[in-house]
Amino acid sequence: MLSSFIFLILQVLGAIIAPLVFVPVEFRPPLSAAPGVLDVGLILVMATIGAVLIIILKFIIPLRILSHFVVMFSGFYLGSFFGTVHGIILGTISILLRLMNNIWLNNTATAISAIAFGLLVGYFVDPGFSLLLIAALSVYDAIGVLYSKHIQAIWLGKVEKQEKTIEITKEKILDGILMAIPTNTGYEITGVGDYALPLVLVISVAKMNLLAGIIIAIFSSLGYSQMQNVRGRVLPGMPFIGVGCTLGLISVQALGLI
Repeated sequence: MLSSFIFLILQVLGAIIAPLVFVPVEFRPPLSAAPGVLDVGLILVMATIGAVLIIILKFIIPLRILSHFVVMFSGFYLGSFFGTVHGIILGTISILLRLMNNIWLNNTATAISAIAFGLLVGYFVDPGFSLLLIAALSVYDAIGVLYSKHIQAIWLGKVEKQEKTIEITKEKILDGILMAIPTNTGYEITGVGDYALPLVLVISVAKMNLLAGIIIAIFSSLGYSQMQNVRGRVLPGMPFIGVGCTLGLISVQALGLI
């Protein structure tokens, strides 16, 4: 329940921030843009290349250092929408939050990274492409979590294919960019991508209509909640969230909000 509430708050926060950011040139792409099959293929290829690069870099640079750098850059990027000084301040705060080695402070840094990614992509694409991105990466997430297991391996170490659950320690959580909610039996974790990708759609819509963005945030949160209701095994979050995002976009279109 707590993780679902945090997910909802973060999505709504992204929607609220979207109309406030400063962009030199007004950008409002048409909803009717129709991405093609080649776009889907490109997204999947880029995601695979990104995963391979992370795995390779893990042998050169410790994962925690890589994660520190990504979080610091994300904070700088998010703050820079409101000015360079704000970027420097938020980037510094983000890295300090991670260096505290506290789960909740680390969660805050993860949240900043998720919103930064949502703005990095969502503010400059139309809702149609945002939904395509979510659909393609939902397939990728399902394959990476349920079959190849490489997504868990990147953030949590080696995972045997027959394993349905993974032992999660505080050190593993602090190494990666994860959202971790302490429970009576350990931690309930969600990868930063499960927060960031729906934010792409939320922000791509909210920059045109704040109410529409909030509605999609609620629908994506309902999808996330359904995933959380399935206990006892590791599941890909994006397929559940993607269904919520799709229903949300259909709803706001039906209401004539965008």
